[in-house]
Amino acid sequence: MKKGSFTFLSVLVAALFCCGTLLAQENQYPPGHDGRPIGMTPEEEALTHLIGINHRGTNPPTGPVRAAAEWDESNGVFCLWDNAELMNELQKDNDLYIITTSSSQGWWQSWLSSNGIPLTNVKWLIASTNTWWVRDYGPWFLWDGNNDFGLCDT
Repeated sequence: MKKGSFTFLSVLVAALFCCGTLLAQENQYPPGHDGRPIGMTPEEEALTHLIGINHRGTNPPTGPVRAAAEWDESNGVFCLWDNAELMNELQKDNDLYIITTSSSQGWWQSWLSSNGIPLTNVKWLIASTNTWWVRDYGPWFLWDGNNDFGLCDT
């Protein structure tokens, strides 16, 4: 064995152990969220003809339009990921908006409480969704040329 290969092997074994441990943990998916991948499942592919069926056009905003950056100051955060540590940190300084159906709100309240997350800064947006990739499939936040804040669904 060459000098230094023991250290590399030790790090590799430790990394594999940690990955295996993380993968073995059982996720508690919220109702309607079954660990969907980022990207369309075959079932979603079959429904692409429904995209835009309820689209409602609006007048374009006054330009120039600036999208909110991830480092911009915020008043709240949309979050559906069942990561208790992250959600607890987010709710300390912001409102934590959880998108849920009225029938699933109790699941979230129970999950948050069982993970020691106070409900003080939790807000509820009652709407159906089948994914927790809010950043990728949720609304875009922007400011228009008059510096008015708004949402855009692309």
